[in-house]
Amino acid sequence: MKKCERCNINYNQDDFNFCQKCGNKLITIPEYIDNMSGLDFEEFTVNLLKNNGFTNIIKTKASGDYGIDVIASKDEIKYAIQCKNFSSHLGPKSIQEAYSGKNFYNCHIGVVLTNNYFSENAKKLAKNNNILLWDRDKLKEMVSNINDISHKKIGISQFNEIKNIDLLFNDILNFTIQNQKISASLIQRKFKIGYNRATRYIDLLEHHNIIGSANGSKPREVLIEHK
Repeated sequence: MKKCERCNINYNQDDFNFCQKCGNKLITIPEYIDNMSGLDFEEFTVNLLKNNGFTNIIKTKASGDYGIDVIASKDEIKYAIQCKNFSSHLGPKSIQEAYSGKNFYNCHIGVVLTNNYFSENAKKLAKNNNILLWDRDKLKEMVSNINDISHKKIGISQFNEIKNIDLLFNDILNFTIQNQKISASLIQRKFKIGYNRATRYIDLLEHHNIIGSANGSKPREVLIEHK
């Protein structure tokens, strides 16, 4: 599957390399995931799990998480999941962290989820310690189950749906209207999130006619007056 970031349109046909609406170059969904920051990848994982039937999903604190980023349940089985958005293969260290974190959080199964693959030594260690390895192929499989993932900017068409899916968006919306100017860097500083995620909120605001189109490096014009 490929997508146009500008128009938020998905293409299942492999023979399309450019958006049929705007002509923008298409990218595959895994490539989009590769460009996420570590924190954005964790947020993405939470939504990914929700759309794959997991419940009781908890994102652990940023520091002192004992190697586990997300805890989730499915079929009464509790999973301790480490999220690794890496540009190279993962080694044994991530397996060791998942194993110790699984025990600390009293989970049934430890998991390492990555956009990449695992070294042979990592695979051996995981097998010996009963740690599940969800590599790039597993990630593609899980993504294919999703019809609507807000953190990927896919399938968002209703304003109320966005507020329900992502509570932070409502805070950003209120801040934008009160401030009467907005930019990705301003969102990043105010809400302490990654720049890539901040630009996606800018896209959402523009999509819903809250702000105007880009005007060079200037902050975006806010189309709704603060009353």
